[in-house]
Amino acid sequence: MNTKRKGENMEENELVLLTNLEHGDSYLVKVVKGTARVEGLGVLDFDKLAELNHGDVYQIASSRFFISKPTLSQSIDSLERKAQVINQKDIPLILYHGDISNARLVVEGGAGSGFLSCAMATAIKSPGRIITYEIREDFARFARKNLERLGLGEVCDIKIGDITRGIEETDVDTVVVDIPNPQDCAAHAHKALRPGGVFISYVPNMNQIEACVQAMKDAGFRNISTLETLQRNIVVTDGGTRPDFSMLGHTGYITMGYKIG
Repeated sequence: MNTKRKGENMEENELVLLTNLEHGDSYLVKVVKGTARVEGLGVLDFDKLAELNHGDVYQIASSRFFISKPTLSQSIDSLERKAQVINQKDIPLILYHGDISNARLVVEGGAGSGFLSCAMATAIKSPGRIITYEIREDFARFARKNLERLGLGEVCDIKIGDITRGIEETDVDTVVVDIPNPQDCAAHAHKALRPGGVFISYVPNMNQIEACVQAMKDAGFRNISTLETLQRNIVVTDGGTRPDFSMLGHTGYITMGYKIG
């Protein structure tokens, strides 16, 4: 158990990861006042938990839990799902090619369950903002709930609207869409983007890529490219390390283009 240092106690509403030191099961919890029931753990005394620090061990009944700050992947993996989500192997590519960490204004089309919204909201630096268009009220409510769970509600604004009918924002750094018909918003994205801005679409089928790329060309985008990433884990054993027989194959295609000229 680590020694506490002055000023390192956890703050109210902070998210912490509790990992069972015996079984390895992890639980993402928000530090609140008093006691509250947490699914899978029972009733927790959060006042006692708040007195501890990252690296300490918290006793729950007969089990011991290691306290740590959750990573981005651990935080997002803990969220509930309502709609199909962008896979974890694809999210980093969108953050990288969309230059989200350097953006000041990002427009997103399609909130879904809010997984990509959460990732971009974590990556973007203050005072950067994300504006998400979502046509379904139920998806918007669900995504807002996930954003608020991770404490990101103030970074991302989800509004009810159809991005294929137009983008109100201007001087946008990046437009990212996860919708079935990205070709219908390519021209709107080109108009909304600043010079040098990037448009990214995420679709599962090749015919969608063809339609989107043609629309991007017609809208004036340059340096258009499409990529797909495949993921295969490695099984590591003493003297027998090998690739896993199964792999995470096709999930979606990422197409990007830039507003140049």
